[in-house]
Amino acid sequence: MLRETETVLAVEGVPAARSTAEGRIAELRARIAARDGVQTTPGAPATAISPMGPIILGVGAAMLLSGSITGGLALTWRSEVLSRCEGTRCPPDAEAQASDIETLAIATDVLLFSGAAVAVAGLVLTLVLQETGAEGTRALATCGPAGCLAIVEGSFE
Repeated sequence: MLRETETVLAVEGVPAARSTAEGRIAELRARIAARDGVQTTPGAPATAISPMGPIILGVGAAMLLSGSITGGLALTWRSEVLSRCEGTRCPPDAEAQASDIETLAIATDVLLFSGAAVAVAGLVLTLVLQETGAEGTRALATCGPAGCLAIVEGSFE
């Protein structure tokens, strides 16, 4: 088995053998790192991006996309209602639809602003959190009627 502490002894007069052996060791280390999906450099601990950041970033992006869709619907419905009105006078059924449009506009605001906050938090976590195989690093993000909360515990290197 290949170990980081393994050394290659040079036989006097045979520097090519040492060079060949060192090249083979480097190749095997690269193959092991590729198999494990981790890029390593000699002497550096193996680290990988924690999946928490990209997951939270994806949730934020989905919220932004949903907010964009509801915003587009609200604008389209608003145009339809205004086209049925004459000046400041609108038909009675337009009032009910106006209430629905207002609700959709509020949902759009909540989705856009909270989605942006969640996406930024996910981006920061992607850049900061690294998995080094150590237990104890965790992140939690949640949103409720009173607001959003993000908790990150662990050590950052």
